[in-house]
Amino acid sequence: MNSIEILEKLQAKNKNFRLPSGMKFSVEDKVLTIKMEEKGLTSNMQTDDSAFEGWAICLKTLLPEYIDMVKISGDILLSTARNKKEHYNRFIYRLKKFTEIYPWAYTDNYNEEIKNFGKHQLVINVPITDKNTDTEKKIFHKEAKIEKAYCDKYKSIYEAIDHQLPVHLFDKLVSKKENYSITPSSFLDIWSIYKNTLNIYELKTSTNKKVGIISELFFYVNVMVDLMSKNILIPKDSTHRSFENIYSMYKEGKCKNINGIFLTDKLHPMIESEKETLIKTINDGQWSSKIKVEFKHQKVLEYNCLQTSRQIKLLSEPIMEKAEANGPMIIKSNNKKYTIYPDYMLKPICSSVNLYSGIRDFAIEYFKDHDITWWGESGSMPSGHLVSSQIHCLNHLFALRKDDAAIKAIIEKATGLQIKQVIPSPLDKDGGYITFEFVCKNKKLLGEKHETRGAKCTSVDAFVLVETEKEKKILIPIEWKYTESYEKTPKKRARKESIERYVDLANLTSSNLKEWILDYEWDPLYEFARQELLMEQIIAKHPVCGFGYKKKPLEADDFIHIIVRPNDNAEIKKDIATFRETIVDKSKLIEVDPKEFLAPIDEKNLYPELITYLETRYWK
Repeated sequence: MNSIEILEKLQAKNKNFRLPSGMKFSVEDKVLTIKMEEKGLTSNMQTDDSAFEGWAICLKTLLPEYIDMVKISGDILLSTARNKKEHYNRFIYRLKKFTEIYPWAYTDNYNEEIKNFGKHQLVINVPITDKNTDTEKKIFHKEAKIEKAYCDKYKSIYEAIDHQLPVHLFDKLVSKKENYSITPSSFLDIWSIYKNTLNIYELKTSTNKKVGIISELFFYVNVMVDLMSKNILIPKDSTHRSFENIYSMYKEGKCKNINGIFLTDKLHPMIESEKETLIKTINDGQWSSKIKVEFKHQKVLEYNCLQTSRQIKLLSEPIMEKAEANGPMIIKSNNKKYTIYPDYMLKPICSSVNLYSGIRDFAIEYFKDHDITWWGESGSMPSGHLVSSQIHCLNHLFALRKDDAAIKAIIEKATGLQIKQVIPSPLDKDGGYITFEFVCKNKKLLGEKHETRGAKCTSVDAFVLVETEKEKKILIPIEWKYTESYEKTPKKRARKESIERYVDLANLTSSNLKEWILDYEWDPLYEFARQELLMEQIIAKHPVCGFGYKKKPLEADDFIHIIVRPNDNAEIKKDIATFRETIVDKSKLIEVDPKEFLAPIDEKNLYPELITYLETRYWK
């Protein structure tokens, strides 16, 4: 088979599959030959024309009936130009490691080159600058922002975590003179250490979907395997970018495992189509017996990271009023509590600046008067977490709380209802039209142990009660999401006897949930399902709500569940789509972007200062 025939076989599986033009492919007697050309030998290893490891793994996985072995063939570099020679040297190192790891991979005409490469005594450079100095210019690029934000988010979990580790191989001496430099300078995206395990991350944004992610991760993992096996030497220690942790692991021989991790939201379609089989193909190689290598596909919280970076950058702008960051934040990990001081957390004295100035004092008073708990462990003041969804919700909606006309407009647009009137809050003392952190007789209706607004029970971020032109009362629970992305880990509170209280309610024939399913034991589906059950029980039981003489049964005929989430948060959109498939009447679930949700007041030029604030802080 030639390249065209191979492509036909691939496109029978997926018409969008393509092969790179800078390589030649052929199959004969179940041997796939990948012929390299000079362009691929002297290019960045992630490019399509250079990433032979990625194409070999993908084609062997996708066409197992045609391919048993893979042969890497091609041109021998004749150029003596330094930049070309360094890329070529790296290609030979990669090929050497690839053919050592996989018994089904071999080369015919590069064996002498591999033998000559083995004569080098490889040493690696170390960071010589402080953590962000030489990445200062890069930090505003998308991937660099995500790298930094990812490290900040997870630094409490690992013994060490950092990004942009220099990986430049030399012969005997770290020197930029031509006789010593072996490979081009490159940087390992992210690394972390936990209990004698070194994790190596190759990060890509959702728009960077190349097969080369495999080749890059292979290179960095192999360098680290050789490093920890002392086949590559570290000439000296460094206190920059947490490198002393890697040096200690190297010096003392403490590294027992190395994990290679694809850190991305979206993979190349060839990888994605057979991801589990492909990962097995990768892991079935003869990796070092001393160091176990595991490749995992792990999603990066791209929207979270980018929004966090955005909010940190805004701290220097007038909108955040010179608020100071690096406030305390308590993190739970492995049943222990840690206090960290991240740059996305305002100092307690500045935490109120997290709220829009036009609502700041009123929102704080509202929470105090109604015994509502602020998110996190922020006490009687708002959370200083710059991407808190509670703060995000309040900044969007609190200014409208007593404007029934504005609320009517946004709810009508979102739901399609024809609303006769917006009914005052059944819980609040002051007659507003939006209830924040709504709960309602949770002990009686859901069998929960608590009914504290904002904590320890089923609550809804915002709640509106309307009467339609057909004189039907409709409950409008509004769940608000911002940067959330959830690991599929069961909540302790959602196990065994704890969920039994919900199972019977979900299994009622009147419930909009088809039944209580396993997926409901993970957030955010756990939240969505309980919110629907609470609305259903309110409609069925008419609980008495209110204060003093204002107490009266909360009567309603139906509900519409609104989930507000940014269009760019791909992960939460997937979770909502999953939940939608588990409910009977899908028209009862509405999802909308926050900017689109408030579009009716923007179009009427209402609240221009609020809209400017939201545009500047969140929407641009």
